[in-house]
Amino acid sequence: MRKPEIFQQIEAPQAFSTRRRASEAIRGLQEGSINLDQLEQIRLVKIKALLEHPELQNLIDENKITLGIIKPHVNEGKNLPKDDDEAAKVLLNEISEENVVFTFSTQLTGNQVESFYSDVKQKYSQITTNAQGQTVWDTIYNFGQSGPLTFLLIYREEGNAIEWWRNKMGKTRPNEADPESIRGKYALQEKLPNNLTHGSDSAESVRKEIKELGNIVEAILETNVPHINQ
Repeated sequence: MRKPEIFQQIEAPQAFSTRRRASEAIRGLQEGSINLDQLEQIRLVKIKALLEHPELQNLIDENKITLGIIKPHVNEGKNLPKDDDEAAKVLLNEISEENVVFTFSTQLTGNQVESFYSDVKQKYSQITTNAQGQTVWDTIYNFGQSGPLTFLLIYREEGNAIEWWRNKMGKTRPNEADPESIRGKYALQEKLPNNLTHGSDSAESVRKEIKELGNIVEAILETNVPHINQ
């Protein structure tokens, strides 16, 4: 399968190539104890440019692009390595490299979690989970920033990207998921909201979530000093 030209030479910065490195890089940038080198900045700029490219929007319209996430703490799943990065690799192997344009690991702030999941915040803020008044949204919010995660830009030449990825993930609740799906194989019902993966559910969601990822990349560039011309 030959991918479109706009996908060529898209590579994550070395500092964000694994989940562990990404967590350390975000912490170092926020503390001002590290700077990314010029090559790593250039790679971030290329990722941001791709996410804003008009042709990418056309591919979304054709259902050839979707956004996925490998959530934090996937090592909590069943039959997965205890090392988080190794566990994430197992899930990536389920997807197959030919379906992935690039992967990008990072760690979200509370504000980024809130912005990314803004469309479900109101709904889940109304559902309490215990006598202390904790809501489902509180659980999602806290979990989303609790460790590094990995964004996946997924390409399907056949034009079934959204459906393909959601079928590959399996149903939201692991005990209802197809046994051959990622959640069916590896997720544990008692670990919700950690069902290991996330996927956009419509073209509108793909656009919104890709824009959120672009904002996350931009925030990293803005935190890094010195800046390069963008």
